[in-house]
Amino acid sequence: MAVRVSLHKLAGNVAKEGGIGIIAVSGMNDPQEVRDEIKKARKIAGKNGIIGINIMGIIGKFKELVSAAVEEKIDLIIQGAGFRNDVFEIAKGVPVVSMASSARVAKKAEEAGASAVIIEGSDAGGHLGFPKGHEFRKTIDIIKEAVKEVKIPLIAAGGIFNGKDIVEMLRAGAKGVQMATRFVATEECDADEKFKQVYINAKEEDIVIINSPVGLPGRAIKTPFVEKILNNTAPKVNPIECQGCIGPICDKSYCILKVLENARKGDLENGLVFAGTNAWRINKIVKVKELIKELVDEANKELLNKPLIQN
Repeated sequence: MAVRVSLHKLAGNVAKEGGIGIIAVSGMNDPQEVRDEIKKARKIAGKNGIIGINIMGIIGKFKELVSAAVEEKIDLIIQGAGFRNDVFEIAKGVPVVSMASSARVAKKAEEAGASAVIIEGSDAGGHLGFPKGHEFRKTIDIIKEAVKEVKIPLIAAGGIFNGKDIVEMLRAGAKGVQMATRFVATEECDADEKFKQVYINAKEEDIVIINSPVGLPGRAIKTPFVEKILNNTAPKVNPIECQGCIGPICDKSYCILKVLENARKGDLENGLVFAGTNAWRINKIVKVKELIKELVDEANKELLNKPLIQN
């Protein structure tokens, strides 16, 4: 969702329906765009809607983009893709939610001042926080381990598809969940219709792990460009065009920002579509309101059968 897949339309409507709407700002370059997206999202969400931003710690204009969000009185900041201590100073009192793929990093975030931690497991879409050679771990396993060590709220993410999954995470100790993949297939998602159709048309075998220029594995749906990545024939970064958006960690095997933006705009021949492991289970595009109601109804049904706290 990081590169303009979740903007004011999706974030505003999620917030309007009682969720926390998240604007993905990592693909932005102009702080004014951050301010404009927050204003538009708030207009949709109404006075009680909660709006946050999500930003990767490796982004070159990290400080400028976060500062713009703070100036616009954003409600919270989610920061992933590398732990950064300076985000707490830049945030100036705005709650910071760190992302972690281990109990160790979650504890580190708590000690640094995080208000909550998103525990993202290996079923998530996009970049996974598991370097090559490390064991991929399920969200629920990390939650069960982290809840013993961390006192601040834990939010589960990665592979959560329905209300039953939500309740399973709550039983494990999470205080809430973060969902992305399901919300791509909504009318309000800010991505091109062709991007959404890739999710609808995907088969289970189309969900693959690729190598990213940032040095981490990523989960994506097969497109013509993803086939090139898998075959090591993707066009390398043109030095003249390179904006240095993620700094020296990029190996320039291809431009991650460019291909994500291509896909978001509907150019699937030259685009990379990130998605969670359960994307193939989506079979239709719905309204945000319908999806949230479906998830809540499913979760409530589970809780009726077995409440979270047994007497």
